[in-house]
Amino acid sequence: MPQRPREILSSLNPRLLDSISEALDDVARAIGQLDAVLPPVTRHVEIIRHHLAFEIEKATLVIDRVEWDGRGDLDAARQRLDRLNGLLDTLTVERATASRDFLDSLFDSLRALRDQDTSSHSEP
Repeated sequence: MPQRPREILSSLNPRLLDSISEALDDVARAIGQLDAVLPPVTRHVEIIRHHLAFEIEKATLVIDRVEWDGRGDLDAARQRLDRLNGLLDTLTVERATASRDFLDSLFDSLRALRDQDTSSHSEP
């Protein structure tokens, strides 16, 4: 007996379900590995950000003093300050943990898709 359109639309291809199951296993494994490495990486990011903030403050004070005294070429110092500020902006805990957030979202989406399909088969 041929499948009705509603049945076709309500069930996923078994190959897709197999792929989803494999992906869920791999994503879960990756999350476990990330959970092991993210705490030390996060600590390093926080420490480096603290030191960068200090260096930025120090460079800003030196530049301000030299400007006040009206002596010296500040181009190199300003470029260094810009690089430090750029690094501080780039190096965030949120970015360090972004892959974990993406994997969590991917896992939840795949699981919901799989669970939705398996629950549609249990309906009368």
